[in-house]
Amino acid sequence: MKERMTTIEVRGPHEASPIRIVADAMIATQKVGDGRMIPLVILDTSLRPDVEELVRLHEHLSPGDAESVWAQLSGHKNSIALILTFVRPAELTIVLEFDVVRQGGMVDRILGAKALYIQAGRDGDRLITTMHHPRIIVDVPHGGFEKEWDNILRKGIVRDFRARGLSRSESKRAAERFIEEWRKLTSFRLARQVSK
Repeated sequence: MKERMTTIEVRGPHEASPIRIVADAMIATQKVGDGRMIPLVILDTSLRPDVEELVRLHEHLSPGDAESVWAQLSGHKNSIALILTFVRPAELTIVLEFDVVRQGGMVDRILGAKALYIQAGRDGDRLITTMHHPRIIVDVPHGGFEKEWDNILRKGIVRDFRARGLSRSESKRAAERFIEEWRKLTSFRLARQVSK
């Protein structure tokens, strides 16, 4: 990423630290996102009751407003962060941190879907066991970050393949294949149902 120092205003140290992601998944429905796969993260909100309250409020109120920015946190060179600042129905900031290699596919899909589901949870929660739990969807416009992300992802995966013993050229080819296959797999969209 280009070195640009930015300060994000937070309302306390609890908002400055990334919230731990305990599980992730993909959801596709005809009602939301026109059938495209939208990522979901289940967050450990045991120390963030404000996030649980935000999700609860969204169930009963009209959609809120949130701004998003992609960033690299100082001292975290192998990860990328999504900073979400909510202004309605509650004011709060959520920092989500993704490891480029292990969770790069999730970042890739968030950028592709331009959206993300957020669900409050605890250790051990999985989508399959919490389907009835409330969640919110947040618009995440990429704002031109896609090209920069593509470069970050490729470099990260090449580095990982190199660390596993592949040569530079083998690593580049393997990274290209991996990214191409991942994007093919996650570009799945539910077929539109036609009523008769």
